[in-house]
Amino acid sequence: MQLNAGAQVMTLRDCMEYAVSNSTQVRIQQSKNDDARLDRRDAILAAFTPSADGNSYGYYRWGRSIDPETNTYVTTTSLNQGFSVSAGITLFNGFSQMGVDPFVQDVLKGVVLVLAVTLDVASNKKKS
Repeated sequence: MQLNAGAQVMTLRDCMEYAVSNSTQVRIQQSKNDDARLDRRDAILAAFTPSADGNSYGYYRWGRSIDPETNTYVTTTSLNQGFSVSAGITLFNGFSQMGVDPFVQDVLKGVVLVLAVTLDVASNKKKS
C-alpha cells in the first residue's frame, strides 16, 4: 500500500475520534442537549422567581356641585392619585408540574382545604 506524501497513518481509534468529532448527528444532538439544559434552567427560574406588579393612576376632575350647607352651586376641582405595588411567589404548584389530572388536583385541594378547616376549628375550640 502506498501513501501520498504528507498523508497521515490513522489507527482505528483515531478514525473513530475523527468520525465522532466531525459527525453532524453528534453536533445536532449536542445542540439538542444544550437546548434541553436551557429549557430546564428557564423552568426552574420560572418556578421560583417571584412576580412583581406596580400600578399608578391619576385623574383630574372639575365641574359644578351643590354645596349641602348653602344649597348653591359651587365650582369644584379635584386631583386624585394612587399607587400600588404587589409581589408574590408560588409556594407549591407541584400538581400541575407533575402532570396530575385536573380533576385529581381539585380533589386533593379540597381534601387539604377540609383538613385545614378542621384543624382551625379544633384549635379554636381549645382556646375557648
